[in-house]
Amino acid sequence: KLPAQRVHVQIGALDSVPKHLSLEITLAAMKLGNCVVTILEGKADELVRELTSHRIDLMLSNFVPTQRDSGNLYSRSLGKDPIVICGSAKYKGLKEGFPKSLSQRPFVLPTIHSKLRHDLDHYFKLNGLHIDVIVETQDTAIQKLLGLEGVGLVPLNLSEMQEHLKRGKLFEIGSLPGVGEELFLIAASRKIANPISSALMKTFKR
Repeated sequence: KLPAQRVHVQIGALDSVPKHLSLEITLAAMKLGNCVVTILEGKADELVRELTSHRIDLMLSNFVPTQRDSGNLYSRSLGKDPIVICGSAKYKGLKEGFPKSLSQRPFVLPTIHSKLRHDLDHYFKLNGLHIDVIVETQDTAIQKLLGLEGVGLVPLNLSEMQEHLKRGKLFEIGSLPGVGEELFLIAASRKIANPISSALMKTFKR
């Protein structure tokens, strides 16, 4: 027998949003009803366009689009995660004298388009730290891989890191007080609502 008519839910996720969040929302959607979930990763301006033109139903983001971009969008905060500096085994010694120990060290950072990068730059400046930026990428999966390879230190969302920290592949060098990443679920007003995405917008919790 063919399955009953499935609801199609299309979710856009910024490539800078932790991957486990896409997993969590997919599982939550499947619990809500018989559905097919499509996850599309992309840049902020592309995804905002897709959302406002109703080509996707929801967007996972680490910032709220400005009023000028968004018009008919509304958002809900999914909470703020602490950011920790992580590194491979060769950087373990930097726990001593943290955060001063970060000066002159190689770093893999998000690009300057992100709020997190601005917050990090502000923290480094405030603490008089001159760091060596060797790679910039918005993709958290690539940041993690570069960290695992020992290319440089990586500021990462703590909830994204638990598995690697447990396995002893990456080590937490220190946390950055006042620096966090707030995550948002964003939807567009529409005449005919998608029942699954409407329910996620109201009830999805991490």
